Amino acid sequence: MDKKMKRKKIKKMLLLYFIDICTSGKYKGKRRFEVFDYLVRYVLMNCIFFFGLVFLAAFSLANFRQGMFINMTIGVVMATLCILNFALARSAIPQSVPAWITCISYGLMCIALVRSGETYGTNFMFIYMFPLLAIMLLGMRGGIITSVILIAMVAPQMLLPGLSRFEYHTYTTIYAMIAYILLLFITVIIEVTRKTKDRMIHTQNRLMNKLMRKTKAANSMLETVVQERTGELREQTRIAVQASRAKSAFLATMSHEIRTPLNAVIGLSELELQGDLPESSKNNIQQIFFSGSSLLAIINDILDISKIEAGGLELIPVEYKTADLINDTANLNRIRIGSKPISFVLEIEADFPRKLTGDDLRIKQVLNNLLSNAIKYTEEGTVHLSAAWEATGQQGELLLRFSVKDTGQGIRKEDFHKLFSSYNQLESMTNRKVEGTGLGLAITKNLVEMMGGSITVESEYGKGSVFTVEIIQRLADSAGGDFEHIGKSIAEDLRNFRYLPCREEEPSVRSEVPYGKVLVVDDIQVNLLVASGMLELYGLQVDTAESGQQAIDLVKAEHSISGRSYDIIFMDHMMPEMDGIEAVAAIRAWEKELHGNGKSPVPIVALTANVILGMKEMFIEKGFNDFLAKPVNIAKLDEVLVRWLNTR
Repeated sequence: MDKKMKRKKIKKMLLLYFIDICTSGKYKGKRRFEVFDYLVRYVLMNCIFFFGLVFLAAFSLANFRQGMFINMTIGVVMATLCILNFALARSAIPQSVPAWITCISYGLMCIALVRSGETYGTNFMFIYMFPLLAIMLLGMRGGIITSVILIAMVAPQMLLPGLSRFEYHTYTTIYAMIAYILLLFITVIIEVTRKTKDRMIHTQNRLMNKLMRKTKAANSMLETVVQERTGELREQTRIAVQASRAKSAFLATMSHEIRTPLNAVIGLSELELQGDLPESSKNNIQQIFFSGSSLLAIINDILDISKIEAGGLELIPVEYKTADLINDTANLNRIRIGSKPISFVLEIEADFPRKLTGDDLRIKQVLNNLLSNAIKYTEEGTVHLSAAWEATGQQGELLLRFSVKDTGQGIRKEDFHKLFSSYNQLESMTNRKVEGTGLGLAITKNLVEMMGGSITVESEYGKGSVFTVEIIQRLADSAGGDFEHIGKSIAEDLRNFRYLPCREEEPSVRSEVPYGKVLVVDDIQVNLLVASGMLELYGLQVDTAESGQQAIDLVKAEHSISGRSYDIIFMDHMMPEMDGIEAVAAIRAWEKELHGNGKSPVPIVALTANVILGMKEMFIEKGFNDFLAKPVNIAKLDEVLVRWLNTR
């Protein structure tokens, strides 16, 4: 392939070199559309010069031998003119000068031929060629004028009696004139066509040049616009990144600052509810506990929508009992009704699957969001929850369908498009008494779609609404397509709210680890009080520290006194002087120096109110073993203690 390309390149170079010689060096290969006409012109001029010189040399020599010195002199003069024109054609002067010299010398040669009587045979073609030569070199007007002048000078000498050296017959004269006029006419037509083509080519070139200039200007402008736009996008990206960081920092700060007092409200009220209290005090503390839990739910909604927007919310599939899920959801929302004149109706059939695999906590979140909205926007009447299923056609999969129907105020048709947008509460002016952030339905829609399902709504303003959720779940106990149902008894108990869940949970560690010793680190006294109170329910010995440095000192002191470390450490993150991450790094460095890699390090759990996306992974990377969010949930605390105390 390379050899072929090289041969083609050599052939092209030789061809261009030949054209350059034949066209007197005028061809540059730049104007491709007009080059053919220039080639014809300059090749023709060179041929005329060459053959004219040969002919004139022979003509002058013949006249010299015959003693016709005048004709010889004419030939020498014309030969000199041809040589001069040949030189001028290769000079920098305008090409009109050699063109006129060529035409004049050619015309004089024709006249000399006629005068000498050498007009027979091929020599006579010089006269007929003159119009074509003149028009091509001088243009239409100059060529016709010089052609007419030549024929006017030559014709009388050829045809008029007494002037010509030959006796022509009449028909020969007529044929000669007709042939000359015909050739002149054909030459004119050819030149007109050529001129038209030249004008078209010139116009095309001009338009192309204009288009190229516009294209170049447009490209330059576009490049400028692209550069400006790129700069704007970089700036917008920088602003967006800063805004995202500011948002993350704000969420982290607000989460920490709000969860810290919530930890005290929920934790202390839960501790008080563990003891014997008068009925009135117990009701009041329960209200405090439920209010704190409601506020915590709002904070969790804000964090959930932030995780969804960042693409960091994950589903955690587990095996769960459907009856427990529906019972917990129904009972929680029956409590939310309070004193409102609302009837809560649950509809479920006996063939509903008993066990499924999926993220039951997120399903509860979806149902709780829909039911809480139905209860909030219904002043009286009915809130109806139905649960049904159907086969999907895929082995081991079912489509669950939950419907929440209410007799509340309903939704206007023009407000449907606002339902699932974030931070949007419909008719906020008329619903000022309704609590909420407007995030529930947005979170619900995203969770349902993550579970491979969909959510639809039907509503008539003033008469109520129906929200229908369909989600895909996997069967936990299917064998060949068969699975276990909840049965008539459980379905009846659920409908009448008499179902008693039988939890199959891991055994609790409460009152079973009196030997265990725990260190809790937090710079806020009330948080230490809450954590200590919860841990003491397990019979654990609890030490507390109010700073990172104090925690390090206690760890070292415990080892020096008892020869062993704490069984588990709960470490706060944000503390003054030395935060939890720095304290953990110091403890891990001390453990490595003391034991090398031969002994398991003490389990350290991040006990923090900073629960934004990615924090758990960050804590694990920094040397923590686990993560527990504030406010402390008893069930989550059980899991942590079972996981780490049973492994030591």
